[in-house]
Amino acid sequence: TTLVPGTNYTLIGGTGTPHPDNHYGEAAFDSILIAIANDYAAAFPGQTLSFNDMSLVMGGRFDIDSDWLPPHCEHRLGTSLDLRLVPRGTQRNTLYKIITDGHGLSVRKEGTPPHWHLSY
Repeated sequence: TTLVPGTNYTLIGGTGTPHPDNHYGEAAFDSILIAIANDYAAAFPGQTLSFNDMSLVMGGRFDIDSDWLPPHCEHRLGTSLDLRLVPRGTQRNTLYKIITDGHGLSVRKEGTPPHWHLSY
């Protein structure tokens, strides 16, 4: 399903003409992401998360640079996402616990600027 913007999260990282819809995910994964954003907003009122680069509607290589080369090889199944603008300090620790302990996703730091890669 295509994840649509929500109250406690924004969708960022549109890829334009080659891939206009880059927030496609398995329905269960979409539900978990929404729950994570809601739990985070409950812990830190007024704070939202930024979800970036999930998968393409038909899957396959996620061609973020329009050159058909890696990165983003894990972004083809609708079970991973990049979380941008990860907060610092207590908020970061709480968010990590919400994601891993509360919802069972794995978290890996990657990229420049640094962001979290979440996997289902």
